[in-house]
Amino acid sequence: MASFDLSSLLTLRLGRRRRYVLTVGEECAVLTLVGGSRVENAWIVAADPEEGIAEVKAVLDRDRKTPVAFLADTFEQIYREEAVPKVGRFDQAKVMRRHAASAVPADMWQGALPQGQDPRGAKLFYLFCGLPGTPRLDAWMTWYQGLPNPQDGFHLLPLESLALMNALFAGEAKAQGGVRWRIMTTMNISGGLRQIVAKQGRMMLTRLTPAPPDDMDAREAAAAMARDFRQTLTYVKRMGYREGDALDLAFIVDPELAEELRQVPWEAQSMLATTPHEVGQRLGLGSVGKPEQPFGDVLHAAWFGRAPRPALKLARRSANPRQDLARQLEPLAPLGAVLATAGVLTGMWLTGEALWQTHQEIERATASLERARGRLETTRAEHAALPYNPAVMRETMALAAQLRRGEADLPPFLRAIDQGLKNRAHATVLELRNGALLLPEPGQPVPPAAAPQPGVRSNPPRGGLWAGMELELADVTDAKAALVLSERLMEDLTAALPDAKVMLIRPPVNILPDQTMTTTVRLERPAEDPAAPGGAPPPPAPAAGAPGQGGETGPYTMRIEISRGAAP
Repeated sequence: MASFDLSSLLTLRLGRRRRYVLTVGEECAVLTLVGGSRVENAWIVAADPEEGIAEVKAVLDRDRKTPVAFLADTFEQIYREEAVPKVGRFDQAKVMRRHAASAVPADMWQGALPQGQDPRGAKLFYLFCGLPGTPRLDAWMTWYQGLPNPQDGFHLLPLESLALMNALFAGEAKAQGGVRWRIMTTMNISGGLRQIVAKQGRMMLTRLTPAPPDDMDAREAAAAMARDFRQTLTYVKRMGYREGDALDLAFIVDPELAEELRQVPWEAQSMLATTPHEVGQRLGLGSVGKPEQPFGDVLHAAWFGRAPRPALKLARRSANPRQDLARQLEPLAPLGAVLATAGVLTGMWLTGEALWQTHQEIERATASLERARGRLETTRAEHAALPYNPAVMRETMALAAQLRRGEADLPPFLRAIDQGLKNRAHATVLELRNGALLLPEPGQPVPPAAAPQPGVRSNPPRGGLWAGMELELADVTDAKAALVLSERLMEDLTAALPDAKVMLIRPPVNILPDQTMTTTVRLERPAEDPAAPGGAPPPPAPAAGAPGQGGETGPYTMRIEISRGAAP
């Protein structure tokens, strides 16, 4: 576990509210202890739950009375502003649930932040927020819910730090009116470069991109951040930004990079490049790290910890919402004398509620299906644009990993095959698979699915190594010589690969119904004269150049399969 060195810079204010802020990102997690408006300590732990949770638990076990807040700084977060019709007090909750279901999937932690109303008062604007789960994030959140400490709930770092950005540019907003856009970029150790975009002080967009490497020159890092800014600007232009609009920029990084960023020409009315330490001093947060410290995780946590209340607390959506039931039935309370009528009305209301819930479930499922189809089409388009087939690349990398681990010793296997062939045949087709099934010993019955059939390609088995080969026999001009050579090749391959099973799938010459193939490789025909009465007619000669077979003068081809290793 790493810890910020703040002992010589921090002042503890007794009597102020203390709480821990646990920031969980893609790269690591940061636990910050905030006392009032001052930071008392901070710990950096791994993002992997198996390692990081144990280290955070060791700190919290010594202080189980201090509340803990969960701040998510993850890559994927959902922010969607929607206009909600203003209806009656009893129906407003249902309308909100319907809009939340279309804006945020039901399986996410979510919340809705009021954004005001239109001038006529007919619509209310809400920012619907969602936090998609990942295996790593779910592990952290599940552990957090079981803490013995008081829990301050789940929150989104970009949304909670929106007020931090507005505080930095409070003077610019007062000096000039009109529509103002703001973009703040901080370098967080928990995940990288966190960008927060706002219009008129309202959340519009957030991005998380990789931070420049530690060994990168400050000038190159500034150029990379300028390119990243231009990419962000393309998204902002889709939201209504136009060249010439008032734009405020803030970069909170290390001093050397801040100096280089000041030299870059920006498309902005005001630009601030500073450090987390300077921002902490400017906003009255005290010390949030050393002056050369580039990371803003503690700055975000200190700002959140000082706030009297969070901007938004996430919650799970109720699976069967009935919060308005009591208010719906309240007007019927004085009508106690007509209980039968009240019962009928209640039954009708419950039936309508069930139908409405079913309708909402269908709407949510339809919306989820459309989103899934959209993601599928996007993924397919991305895969189609790749220069190589992803499935082939995955199989190739898996084979390479097995070769590195020594699970598949391929070169000796191929050299043994070459030793058995001895230049008497060359392969026109070579198929390799990672796999081999244990073949039965001589004398044991062969399962029908595993018995090789002449002219039929067998399925590649699994486990070990497997090779299928189409061989063209060299210097062979007649069928008998082809059969003799094929038998010798099978013997030599068996000798070269003593730990493998060598199978002849297709011989070089078709075996006709009136012929037999013996171990001495002879072609035997019945003694009857085909022209004699009752004699069998001569069989038709195999067509020259037929697939897999040689003609009268060749070429002669055969197929063999070799499997080494066994799968249980």
